[in-house]
Amino acid sequence: MTVKFFSAASRVDGEAWRLEGWWRDATVVDDLQRAIKSHPDKTAIIAARYFSRDITRISYAELGMYMERFAGALRELGVGREQIVAVQLPNWWQFTALALACARIGAVLAPIPPDYRRREVEFILGRTEARVYIGPATWTGFSHRDMLRETAPALPALRHRVFIGAGSGLAEGEARLRRALRFHPVGRALHRQRVE
Repeated sequence: MTVKFFSAASRVDGEAWRLEGWWRDATVVDDLQRAIKSHPDKTAIIAARYFSRDITRISYAELGMYMERFAGALRELGVGREQIVAVQLPNWWQFTALALACARIGAVLAPIPPDYRRREVEFILGRTEARVYIGPATWTGFSHRDMLRETAPALPALRHRVFIGAGSGLAEGEARLRRALRFHPVGRALHRQRVE
């Protein structure tokens, strides 16, 4: 293996790194779109939940659909380019779709480990000024929803709290993932326009 060093005189715009193949002009969203075109039905994600012992398989086409759905919903929640979306999820397939959705609209994903509690979560949300928090309603017996209810008043930038697995009894500013990140096939043109 040959290691090359570039002098200070190297071009700052990254031309040298592009010529070496280290940088490219494609994004992960471009990669997904290419995979959808070449093999849409091939499995992109196998998500196995140990606690519930279920397995979910998601194809590239389905992952692309979820990316678009989540990207459109994030736009509807007011998330724009370079705005922060905090995601505190275990290793679930929704994390990947949300990360791609953020990339799709130019938002910044702020991942929070699912075992972080109030002190750490409040610090991260306050420091990043995230507009949207997405997490499990409960995970391993801990209520993330209750934690966010206690924390939200101290976080003026936080506008929306979205939970996976939330039942009824949601407070103001809270939503279930299925409802907040919805997608209506009839409105695809408008949805795509909002995302673009």
